[in-house]
Amino acid sequence: MSAASHSQALGTASETPAAASRHGGYDEHSSVNHPTIAGPSSALAIEVVNGRFGCAVFLNEEQQLLLCEDLPCDFAFHDEHAVPSARDTVAPLLVEHETMAPSEAVEAAGTDLANSAAHYGYVGSLLPQFDPELIVLSSRCPEALLDMLRDFAEQRNSVIDIRKATNFQLALGLSSIEEATEFSRRDTDREPSESTSNDERSMPALVMLDAKVATPKSTLAISAVGPLLSSLRSRREIGRSLTLASLCLNDHLFVDENTIKSLGINSNDVHAFVHAKQGRQGFSVLAMMNLTCSKFSQPLLKRWVMLPLAERDEILRRHEAVELLVRLDSTSEMDRLQRQLRELCGVPQVCHKLNMGVGSAWLWASLMKTCNAIMNLRAELNGLDLSRSEMLNELKAQVIVDSLLRLSDAIAYTIDFEESKTDGKVTVRTGVDMYLDELRDLYLRLPDLLDGEAVDLQGQPAFRPTRGLHVVYFPQIGYLICVRDGETVEMKADPSLAQEFVSDEFVYLKNRRMTELDHDLGDVASFVVDKEIEILDGLQTLLKQCCPVLLAAHAALCQIDCLLAFARAATMYDLKRPILVEEQVIRLKGSRHVLKALSNEGFVPNDIELQGGLGLPAQSDQNANAEDGLGSQRGDVDEEELGQGLQEELRSGAPGEARPGSRRSATDLREKENKHSVMVLTGANSSGKSCLLQQAALSVYLCQCGSFVPAAYAELGVFDKILTRMRQDESVSSEGSSFTRELGRLHRGMNMSTSKSLVILDEVGRECRSDDGAGLFVATIYEFLQRGPECPIVLSATHHLRAIERHLPETLPIQRAHMQSILLPTIEQTYASLTYLYSLRPGFAGTSHACHCARLCGVPHIVVERAERICRIGLRAWHDLEAKQDEAIVRRLLQLELGNGGEGEERQRVRREMAEVDDEAALRWIQWVLTGDEDEVEADGEEEMPLGVA
Repeated sequence: MSAASHSQALGTASETPAAASRHGGYDEHSSVNHPTIAGPSSALAIEVVNGRFGCAVFLNEEQQLLLCEDLPCDFAFHDEHAVPSARDTVAPLLVEHETMAPSEAVEAAGTDLANSAAHYGYVGSLLPQFDPELIVLSSRCPEALLDMLRDFAEQRNSVIDIRKATNFQLALGLSSIEEATEFSRRDTDREPSESTSNDERSMPALVMLDAKVATPKSTLAISAVGPLLSSLRSRREIGRSLTLASLCLNDHLFVDENTIKSLGINSNDVHAFVHAKQGRQGFSVLAMMNLTCSKFSQPLLKRWVMLPLAERDEILRRHEAVELLVRLDSTSEMDRLQRQLRELCGVPQVCHKLNMGVGSAWLWASLMKTCNAIMNLRAELNGLDLSRSEMLNELKAQVIVDSLLRLSDAIAYTIDFEESKTDGKVTVRTGVDMYLDELRDLYLRLPDLLDGEAVDLQGQPAFRPTRGLHVVYFPQIGYLICVRDGETVEMKADPSLAQEFVSDEFVYLKNRRMTELDHDLGDVASFVVDKEIEILDGLQTLLKQCCPVLLAAHAALCQIDCLLAFARAATMYDLKRPILVEEQVIRLKGSRHVLKALSNEGFVPNDIELQGGLGLPAQSDQNANAEDGLGSQRGDVDEEELGQGLQEELRSGAPGEARPGSRRSATDLREKENKHSVMVLTGANSSGKSCLLQQAALSVYLCQCGSFVPAAYAELGVFDKILTRMRQDESVSSEGSSFTRELGRLHRGMNMSTSKSLVILDEVGRECRSDDGAGLFVATIYEFLQRGPECPIVLSATHHLRAIERHLPETLPIQRAHMQSILLPTIEQTYASLTYLYSLRPGFAGTSHACHCARLCGVPHIVVERAERICRIGLRAWHDLEAKQDEAIVRRLLQLELGNGGEGEERQRVRREMAEVDDEAALRWIQWVLTGDEDEVEADGEEEMPLGVA
């Protein structure tokens, strides 16, 4: 005797149709990879129309839809060529073409994309942050974007699903959002009735969307929701309890994948267990900050860490909340708060499964436990003084417990968890319904009743010769007479007796009495199941009513849990609250690398101070650009070799005239005297240069996540981008040379940076010839300096010591620094030992100590000695060349008749002639003195110069 389980029957009665949001043309799509069996845990849909880009993101763990506000394509990606129809050139091996209507082809051909140097832009930053397993694209997707997404999909084993452009419609997106968020919306947001027309039904949906998302700013993102959910439903079940959130990329700090890897924000290592579905979290900022009480708050914490803020007010709100929680950390209320947070379950997933009708007793128990924990948490929050934090007060107000108390009591009153555990199904508690109790009592007495009926049948003429007669009950079949196969039954003695079916050992018969039992007793087991389904359906209806409040409370408590994680990290790692200022400033006292300081107790803190917008003055830029054609060279050195002070004297005109640069007040000069926007850092190998660059960027990153920073004192501005050119990830699949990829990242950093950006350059030009690399580095520094007040904060490290000494004069507004190291004599060895002090000091280093580093790393002694001899020979040759060039300059200078030894009248005459020399003539003669190049002097010097040559 068997019956279907109650939970399965409940799912059959109220299951959401899987294809409710599918529309025409659903099957006509192409895929790069085959869909996974378990279904994607995150998915992303992208739509590009008329030079604008929209994106929608699905997160399975949080059961959430994120709608990104539309952006111009030049912020999203870069297309180097015109895009007549991106689908015409897709490789047939990767994407199966679909037939497009002529109107769609014209629309794709007319897609207007703005060219930009930001090759990856915000799309490149979204991919590593959400790591989508499914990417849904429109058939009019530009070729440049498709190539980038295809490379990402090949590296991460993601699926690319290309759908018809006609499926990306605003009305379709609104209807899909309306259906997917049905149970997560409050009663005031629900649709009026099923009989309402589509035009009337779309208006409340727009009103609901405007309350959560800026609908006019997210039209393309909303249009992408329909194909996204349709593609997801072909791979997994999508319920109706999705929550909706807006994501404005301009309100978040821009970081690309290279920055995330370079700074160690997130690291997925290979798991030691070969059958593990996911990798192991490596030593990273995300792993360090992962101190949440509930594991279900970790997805939100990851999003906070991977998507730092760029809005000053919101950052301040998080800092205030974290500071208040740090002060309350040692109180007993906080201990109880953390214990209750551990009781929270994954409410979005639980509501999704229960609303889909596939719930179990364990899910209902988890939900009841969570409701009780939320009520206790609200009581604990009421006992805390949260008046100093606006954010915590708002989150507390979102935790509404009235309906949750009703839901928790209903679950506890309805479900018998002990019996459910024994029966392996959801069992309704005794006493909930009188009729259900009567049915259960009848079901328990049914075996005795059937045994009595079998005794009565044994006395009838048809079954007198029969032995082993039984009366059995089958749910949904009824009551039958069971006799063993081969037994004698007088069928003629009872005209109502008929054979129903036969098994291997028994024959099942039915007569008038069995029919009366079917009518009198009925299908008892099915009646019990139906009644339990009815009761549980009422409980599920109550859950649907409480679902919006429950999801809102859970989301608010997850945010509090993340703030608590930041507070615990501040206490554990000695982090301090930064001071946010309006200017673009990095002022750190006693700053540490947040990761390396944990693994090294002897970490040496350093002070860093930089301020944006302090590049070259505008007047200097104009004069420098005007003099680019002079071509004054010293050997192979460009005109940039001239000292800035000498160039100022040459541009100042006649003696006695005020220079434009000298019109600034002395106070302004003193204020900007020790402030710079660009730092050029030198030092020995392994002296901590890269570590210093990383710790400055990590302080900014953590500050804008809402966390405190690893420094004794921090004063920081709010940045819009962190652009790095640091590490290289070499692999077999890497395309192009390492130098090509380095130039690509450098190009992106220079073109995407603004006055509010932070740029990190670690050894630019190290993968090419030394003179080429030095020229590239110096030119990059000049490019940033020439932006003047638009100059971003740039931290750079280099080993091109000779080049920066000659091409970056002392008058340039750059901070010269080096990581200190000393050579100490040793008793046993004949050479001095290199000792790193890891301390930041002003001025450039004299050498990189490469041979000493090689000796410390175990390079054979004979190799190091040969390297030192080669270095000495090269250095001696360089000094000889410098001496010859200096001697030639002095000789040419002595050839000028400057009148130094003449009489008084002769000296006055020379001075009058020198006063009559114009700037261009003087520059030509200075060029001749420095380089000995007489061609230009002879070509332009038609008039006799007042200064003769001896």
